[in-house]
Amino acid sequence: MSTQRDFTPAQSQPQGQRPPATDHLFPAGEDHFRLAFEHAAFAVALVSTKGDFLRVNPFACRLFGYTEQELLRLSFQAVTHPDDLHVGLDLFRDLVAGRRDHAWLEKRYIHRDGHVIWAFLSTAAVRNDAGATLYMVSQIQDVSERKAA
Repeated sequence: MSTQRDFTPAQSQPQGQRPPATDHLFPAGEDHFRLAFEHAAFAVALVSTKGDFLRVNPFACRLFGYTEQELLRLSFQAVTHPDDLHVGLDLFRDLVAGRRDHAWLEKRYIHRDGHVIWAFLSTAAVRNDAGATLYMVSQIQDVSERKAA
């Protein structure tokens, strides 16, 4: 297994600045989707085409050990294990470019306190009518216990 690392700085929100409003991602009248997002039994994140977290549910905050506001200032690259970053970035670029609609992979993340989180990631691109990628919807299931067994 080869190891590649991307040392490109992650794009994140400037300190003290509020993340951009994302209410438009859940149109009015779609409270059931908002409730499903907020109460999902796994981590759910909306990720920009640059890799920044746009919206995260409470489970994602617990999984990574950050508050919602802290996570919204980070990118998925910032919480991805360095040895797994190259695979995730390749899939992410394919999603943004329209070469893939969805991707699945098992990868490692780094919790705020430094411990490794093994997870199964399922992500899909959300596109407009013209086919341009708007953002990604990612669902992350913690599989650390299974990996430890």
